[in-house]
Amino acid sequence: MARAYFNYESMLRWRAEWLEKQLTGKLLIKSTDRDFEASRQALLKRYVTFEFTPEVASVNWSVFLNDVQQHSGRHKHQGGLVLFIIEGSGSTDIDGTRYAWKCGDLITLPIRPGGIEHQHFNDSAGKACRWVAFYYKPFEDWVCHTMTHLQDHDAAPASSKSSDGSSATQAALEHRLPDFHYQPESASKQSLYDALTQIRDAQRKLRGPVSCIRNGDRLPWEVNRHGIMRWYLHPLFLYTALRNFSAYLQTIPPGSRSGLQKHPGDKVFFFLRGKGHTMVDGVRYDWGAEDLLILPIRPDGVTYQHFNDDPNAPAFLFACEPNLTFLFDLDRGSSFEELEEAPEFRQGGAKAAIAAYPPTF
Repeated sequence: MARAYFNYESMLRWRAEWLEKQLTGKLLIKSTDRDFEASRQALLKRYVTFEFTPEVASVNWSVFLNDVQQHSGRHKHQGGLVLFIIEGSGSTDIDGTRYAWKCGDLITLPIRPGGIEHQHFNDSAGKACRWVAFYYKPFEDWVCHTMTHLQDHDAAPASSKSSDGSSATQAALEHRLPDFHYQPESASKQSLYDALTQIRDAQRKLRGPVSCIRNGDRLPWEVNRHGIMRWYLHPLFLYTALRNFSAYLQTIPPGSRSGLQKHPGDKVFFFLRGKGHTMVDGVRYDWGAEDLLILPIRPDGVTYQHFNDDPNAPAFLFACEPNLTFLFDLDRGSSFEELEEAPEFRQGGAKAAIAAYPPTF
């Protein structure tokens, strides 16, 4: 006979408690709510960390800030993180190859069998150098994530070779995913299983040559219904080192606003510069630089809209969410809609102005 705590009624209560947390849990984490910790990995500020921040509505995210004084510690895990550079310049050693980055770039730590060794370096010791990391809890189990600390931040770093990633795009295009069209067996010797192994082989090759850095100044800005955005990762970007996230940088002009979007939830916004507020299902959340906002998961989805409250300066935010587009679809059980367009989308000449004078982060 089944134990009482495994019964159907217990399951219903657990789901009801989870839903109540999505309705009432904390969404906004102010930078001032958290302190830096001195660790073997260097100075870290943890905004949310899975089960260790139970007051937050979503327990799926780990978001933390790293202040790299000289260099971080060195450790090894299966990858799957993205790190957005918010200040300074430096490099990251990934399995013995060092990749340079600067403010506005995105580090994508690839998912490799056995894990990757990595360590972060500040180009100018003593000058500000910081990045914010985003990691999604369900991915941790799917890749059998294990963490091994290899070297403290105050130990002498290992030697590595440098890469600027200049040939990464061309190398990626040489390893195309198969374009498979199903036909009856009598008309084709290729099977769907054969296509699966071709995908595997292409993905294995892509883990090597694709650059682990997405250089912000090489990516275009676009003016769309939701606002002014620069995409780092997108469901249609098939040849990047990571494809498990969608991520973009958004700027909101002085006194302006984003579009009003209905979204399935579990999306994070890290506000980089400026001050403003975000309306989530009619509730106002006031934010400043280096605050974090997480959208909850609700049965009918959530509506949100960002507002820049400064009439004189632009605001910048970095948005990140799991790329589930081809697993569930964009509606993901609720709805994905743009309910109101950003003002710039309809402004004559806005696209030309952005192209001529791109926003500078």
